[in-house]
Amino acid sequence: MPHPYLAQPQARRITTLIGVYAAFAFVIADATGYPTVLPVAIAHLGGAQYYALGSAIGGILAVVSVPLLAFLAARNPHTRPTLMGCGLLIQVAAVVVRGIAPNIWVLLGAGVFLSLGTAVSYVIGLPLVRDMFPAARASLLLGLVGTASSIGQIAGPVSVGRIIDWWGWRQVSWFIAPLLAISAVLVLAGARITKAEGAQIAESRRFDAIGAFLMTALVTLLILPLSLGHSSIPYGGLRSYLLFAGAALGVVGFAMVVRKKKESAFISSEVFKDRNTLALTIQTFLSTGSSFTVLAFVPLYVLYVMHGSGFQSGMASALFAVPGLFLAPALGRWIGRTGSAAGVIYASTAFKVVVMAGLGIMILKAPSHINIWVIYTAMLLAGFYNAGGTVTVQTAPQLMLSPRMRAQGTASVSVQVTLGPIIGAAGFGGIVLAHGPQKGVAIALLAAAGAALLALVPVSFFRPLVGADAEEAADADGDLQMAAAPPH
Repeated sequence: MPHPYLAQPQARRITTLIGVYAAFAFVIADATGYPTVLPVAIAHLGGAQYYALGSAIGGILAVVSVPLLAFLAARNPHTRPTLMGCGLLIQVAAVVVRGIAPNIWVLLGAGVFLSLGTAVSYVIGLPLVRDMFPAARASLLLGLVGTASSIGQIAGPVSVGRIIDWWGWRQVSWFIAPLLAISAVLVLAGARITKAEGAQIAESRRFDAIGAFLMTALVTLLILPLSLGHSSIPYGGLRSYLLFAGAALGVVGFAMVVRKKKESAFISSEVFKDRNTLALTIQTFLSTGSSFTVLAFVPLYVLYVMHGSGFQSGMASALFAVPGLFLAPALGRWIGRTGSAAGVIYASTAFKVVVMAGLGIMILKAPSHINIWVIYTAMLLAGFYNAGGTVTVQTAPQLMLSPRMRAQGTASVSVQVTLGPIIGAAGFGGIVLAHGPQKGVAIALLAAAGAALLALVPVSFFRPLVGADAEEAADADGDLQMAAAPPH
C-alpha cells in the first residue's frame, strides 16, 4: 500500500515541494542575516547590554519545539502541512514585529519565535519530501534541499547587509516576511491527507512534557546569568547565584525524570548508556557551541569596530557557507567509508582552532582593526570546519550508531545542535559585552578555540560497530548534503 502522501496528486506534491525548498532558503537566509540585523537594531534602539541575550533567546523555544513538533507530526500525520504552514506564519509574524519594534524589549520578544520556521522546516518539511515521492527520487529531492539551504545561507547575509545599507534594518523584515508567507501558503495549499489516511501510519508514542519543561527552564535559567553577567545580573550577585542554583536544580530534576521515564524521557536514558551515542552527543554540544562565535561575533566586529557596511558584514557571513557547497558530499563519503566521523572531526577542528586562534590573536594585536580582506579570508577558511561540522551532525548518527540507538541518538544530537549555540551565544556573548567589541570578540574567539579542542576529548571514545550493525551501517548512504540551520 503506497504512503498516503505518495498517493496525492502530483501537482499538489510539487506545490508542497516548492514550498519546502522556499522555506529552507528563506528561513536560513533570515537566520544567517540576523547576526547583521541584531547589532544594528540594538545600536538604534539602545540596550547594548542585551546583545548576548538577543543572540541566544531564539533557541530557547527551539529546544522544546523540535521534539514536540516531531511528536505531533508522528501522532497526527494528517496535520503535517498545517503544522509547517502555521509554524512559518508564526515566524512571519515575529519578523514583522521585529521590523516595527519600538524598543529593545519588543525586539527580544519577537526574537523568541524566530527559530520556529527553521524548526518546522527540518522536523516537518524533510519527512514530507521523503513521504511524497518514491525512495530513489526522494533521495535526489532531499539533496536539493541542501542546495536551497546553501543558497539561503550565502545570499541571505549579503542581501540583508545591502538592504540595511540602502534602507535600514527595519526594511529587512518587509523583504523576508512576504517570502516566508509565500512559502507557508504553498505548503498549506499542497498535498494533504485525511485524518483516516493519517491514522494508518500514526504512532502512539508519548511526549515527555515534564522533561521538556525542565529542559526549557534549565536553559532559560542558565543563559540569563551567562548573557547578563556583566550587566544586569552581575556575577557574584544574589540574582546570579539564584539563577545558577535554579539551573542546577533543573539538572537534578531532569536527571530524575530520565531515570524514571527511561526510554520515553525527553532525552532517552539509552543515550547515556551507549558509548558512541553519548560521546557524539557531548561532542556535538561542545563543537556547535564553539562554532557559533565566528558566525555571530565577526559580523559584530565588522560593524562596530571596523565601522564597515552592512554589505561587508553580510559578505563575511556568506563566505562561511561557501566551502560546504562542494565539500559536503566528499566529507559524507569519508564518514561512510570509514564508519566513523573521527577523521572529519579532527580535520575540521584543525581548521577551526587555527582560524579562531589566529583571528583572535590578530584582532588583539591590531592597534584599531584588521583589514576586511583578512576577515574575508578567515571566514572562507572557517567554512571548511563549518562544512565538516554540518556533515558530521547529519551523517554520523546514521552511520556510527546501532539500529537500536539510531532514533534516540539522532534526537539527542539534534537537541545539541540547538542547545550548544544557545549556551555559546550567552557565554561567549557575555565576554564580548564585558570587554567591548574590539577586545571582547578576540577573547571570545580564543575561548571558543579552547572549547573546540575540548570537543575532541569525546571523539577518543568512539568505537567501531561490529557484526550486523557494522554491515547495516556500511550499506547506508553517506552522501547527505543539507546546510546547517543556524539558530537566531
